[in-house]
Parts: sequence; C-alpha cells; structure tokens
Amino acid sequence: MWGTVTGGWVIEDYYHFRGKKYSETTTSLGRFSADATGALNARFVVPEDYGGVHEVIALVDGTPVAQSAMNVTQTFALTPASGPVGRRSS
Repeated sequence: MWGTVTGGWVIEDYYHFRGKKYSETTTSLGRFSADATGALNARFVVPEDYGGVHEVIALVDGTPVAQSAMNVTQTFALTPASGPVGRRSS
C-alpha cells in the first residue's frame, strides 16, 4: 500500500481561508509474492503524488506485516523552456 494524504484548502464564503485540512489515505501498489524465506522483491510505479515522505506498507490478508518509507522529490516543468521575458510564445 502507498500511504499519502488527501485534502486541500478550507475556504468559506468564497474568500475566507480557514487553513488546510488533510486526511490520511492509502492506495494499492499491486499484488506481489514472497519467496520461500518470506523475502519480497517487488517493482512498482510510484504514484503521482506530492513530494515528501510516503509510507510503503506490506499487507498479508489485510494485516500490515512490514512498513518502510520513500522520499519523493518534487519536480516541475515550465513550457516553453526559453523565450523572451514577458511575452507569450505562439
């Protein structure tokens, strides 16, 4: 399972910002098999998510049996990558 949060800004009456509200959630990374010794060697695609530390949890029959964490580096891209300042590219 992939541990993350869902949520966002709390806004009242269209313009009163009351802060942020998040709740923890998980999503499946797939199903994987362990070998005869119980070792797990799994490959999965990291879900598109916010940067930062995320939990990775192994479950057996719905019960957590192992947990680790992965730090996701936040990236972004701008287009166009070059051009005159203050002008819109066609």
